[in-house]
Amino acid sequence: MEKERINVRGSIDSLEINEVFTIPKKERRASNVRNTAYTVACDTGKKFSVSAKTDTIIVTRIA
Repeated sequence: MEKERINVRGSIDSLEINEVFTIPKKERRASNVRNTAYTVACDTGKKFSVSAKTDTIIVTRIA
């Protein structure tokens, strides 16, 4: 059985203001998620906060 991958860019792009997207650290590296959030922000004008906790990465749309 194939493991399904999370579409990080699509998930980040679809966030509403103050909405949170959480991804396990074992799925992606925090630097990759930060880079994706930065790219979406540049492309769309949206703003995001990315926090790396012990076992999760949290992306919050702030504007």
